[in-house]
Order: sequence, then structure tokens, then C-alpha cells
Amino acid sequence: MFRHACRMGLEGIVSKRVVEGQVERDDETLLAGFNDEQNDVALFIGWTDYARATGTMPIEAQVHQAWYLAKNPSKLNPKHSPEPYQRLFPNIAMSCRRDQKKLLHEKIEWARCNVEMMKHPQTDPRPLILPWPTQVVP
Repeated sequence: MFRHACRMGLEGIVSKRVVEGQVERDDETLLAGFNDEQNDVALFIGWTDYARATGTMPIEAQVHQAWYLAKNPSKLNPKHSPEPYQRLFPNIAMSCRRDQKKLLHEKIEWARCNVEMMKHPQTDPRPLILPWPTQVVP
């Protein structure tokens, strides 16, 4: 089991245990109720915030944004048409979760091969997972 840093006096946690006099969260209970779809909105919001802060977004995140809006057109500002997203991901709302994610992965691979998209100034061309720095920068 993964052990988290302990904190004194955590309240409202369904399952907890005491380790060396401190309360430790038990994520097994949290993970048992986890649903993969809970990630969709968190990733959408996180990447939107990232884009606003940096002015760029990795291609994988751009495709995820379009995928999310194709699945959830009601989340789109009414002054914007859902048509471009629905054209990229036709009938995605009717597909099962496995097929939705398969289409997401296929479109990410397609976008990675799209030279125009990859060279766009708002596309961050770096790998989605960056290497850990080996030196401390002063």
C-alpha cells in the first residue's frame, strides 16, 4: 500500500489509521470508489489553466480538450459551435468508454503526425512527460 505523509488530526476521512502517533490517510477506500470518468473534467480544467498561464499546450492536451468538448457540448460557451469538435469525434457521446478512449488515443497519434499542428506557436512540442532535472538551478 502506498503511504502518504502523515498529518495530525485529519477529520472527515472515511478510513484512517494511526502511524507513529499521527493519522495516515488510507487511499484504498478512495481508490475503490474511483471512476476513470472523474479524470475528464479535472484534466480539462487543468490543461485550460495551463494554456492560460503559458499560452501553449502539448498536442495531447489539445486533442483531449477537443475530445472532452465533443463529449460534453453543453460545457462549451454558447457563442462557440460544437461542430468542429463533433466533426473530429463524430457520435462519441454514443460510444462506450473504451471506444471513446480508443478514439482519443487514435486522434492523438494523428495529431502528432500533423506537421502544421505540431509547428503551431500554441503547440508545446516538448514530450508530455518531461525528464526530471539532474542539476539544481540557482
